[in-house]
Amino acid sequence: MICGDCGHKESLAAAVLRSVEEFKLLFPEKRVTTAVIREWCSIVDSDKRIKKVLDDNYTKKGDNRWTYYE
Repeated sequence: MICGDCGHKESLAAAVLRSVEEFKLLFPEKRVTTAVIREWCSIVDSDKRIKKVLDDNYTKKGDNRWTYYE
């Protein structure tokens, strides 16, 4: 990921993690799911890539359709 204004470079994982933290700060009562983060950050359109970042950095709760992260 490269900023169009300042040229700052950031990895995809870092961008997703930053977006998750922003989401959690603004909506502490909502669950973090792959679909919610995809819609929230709109920089990554692949659920598979978002899921990998969430799996690597958060605790997975629930199964299949009901999966969320803490």
